[in-house]
Amino acid sequence: MLAYTLAYELDRGWLIYAREPGRQSVEHFVASAGKTIVVAALDVSNEPRDLLAEVDALADRIAASGPTLAAAA
Repeated sequence: MLAYTLAYELDRGWLIYAREPGRQSVEHFVASAGKTIVVAALDVSNEPRDLLAEVDALADRIAASGPTLAAAA
């Protein structure tokens, strides 16, 4: 993701993956590049309705953060 943020001249990139038990979303700031990598986790064991609500909330969070690059893992 760091390579993509550098190539596309973005301040932030998002990695989205299925959450493992006990894991939460985290942000990593790469000081030498001035980039933030957000690792967002979705709980795919949720009921479909709840998972879709989680996806909607994440989409709102991404949209509110400005120009970004998101990739699903």
